[in-house]
Amino acid sequence: MTEFAYDADLAGLSYHFSDTSTGLYVFTGGYNDNLATLIQVVMQKARELRARPDRLAVMKEQVVKNSVKNIQQLYLLSLQVAREWRNFLLGQSYSISDYFGRYLLSKRQWTTEEQLAELPCVDLILLPTMETNLF
Repeated sequence: MTEFAYDADLAGLSYHFSDTSTGLYVFTGGYNDNLATLIQVVMQKARELRARPDRLAVMKEQVVKNSVKNIQQLYLLSLQVAREWRNFLLGQSYSISDYFGRYLLSKRQWTTEEQLAELPCVDLILLPTMETNLF
């Protein structure tokens, strides 16, 4: 994909992948009549992608090495997120109405109360792992 992506970049086109809770999104952009070709090639390459077991083993090793750091960061992030969710309804009225409007129109959307109710489960998963891997 690198060779094709370089040419696309020179033509003012771009793409990137993003993962979400509802799936994988492919974003493309640019002002060129070849955007349809870029989308076709990116989707074809993504569909034909085959992971090599040796590369997966290297990636797994990297994840294991970084796990303690990542777990600590996740725990701190969960504390920050909980604070933000608790204070959400104290924010600007236009952002609160926008939030509830999106909640009503989305298939998969959770309220801040539902998310706060699940956050202790995340802490229970992270805390024992942090305690055993810190030393």
